[in-house]
Amino acid sequence: MAELILKPATPTTRFGCYSERGLMSYFMFVALPTHVGDFLADLRFPEGVANPFEHERATHPQSTIFSELNFGSEGFGCPDGAVFVEGPDPSMVFLETKLNESYEASCRKSDYNSTIQGQLELRWRLTELHRSRRHRVHGGTTYIQETADFRAVYEEGDAAFYRHESRQDEAWRGSWRRLRILDGVKAFLDLLALCEQRVYFCAITKDERNPFDVISSSLRPRCGNGDWEDSRRQFCWLPVGRILGATPGSAERLSAGG
Repeated sequence: MAELILKPATPTTRFGCYSERGLMSYFMFVALPTHVGDFLADLRFPEGVANPFEHERATHPQSTIFSELNFGSEGFGCPDGAVFVEGPDPSMVFLETKLNESYEASCRKSDYNSTIQGQLELRWRLTELHRSRRHRVHGGTTYIQETADFRAVYEEGDAAFYRHESRQDEAWRGSWRRLRILDGVKAFLDLLALCEQRVYFCAITKDERNPFDVISSSLRPRCGNGDWEDSRRQFCWLPVGRILGATPGSAERLSAGG
């Protein structure tokens, strides 16, 4: 997307949203705060999986919206956004957006970090490593660091990272995907830890139906050595129309065609 999209902010002000990044910033900070409950209730999970947020429809749950998170190019990438939902059983929803591509088309890219499958896997890897406390201390700083078991699972798909000539010494921490737990990253991870296994990963793509119901097994997000039947409850989808059509105060539930 390289076009300028004008979106309403107030009766006298518009936002000029250039590119996918500009539109997502508008959505996250202007449109979404007015209808978080409906947005969560609209998430479409794979066939046979109930939406755990259905009860939030027409509500305004206490929540925190994050945009442009950064977990490092040599760590776990940069989510387009996330929503932390407070309560007795807090939850986190990561958002990954491909406004101009279908799920399958995105997966044809050569750069693992740019494919929707790779992005979902990186966020899942971060979440699971932190939940299971796969932490290492280097020079007095604590890192989330990938394990040998995880490396074995993802090495082929994430080959540009793992097979780089500079990363063949496994005794060097730079040979592993890792993230320093400091400052703002630590604050976010502290919230993520409260969610335990109530963490979800949403793909927003230019598909006409939920890609998790139709894509080949090779394109599904790999969750370690886990089986898709067990992990699919964590993955959901929305059509790009849900983003493109959102304005402050809107709570439309758009069809898969937008």
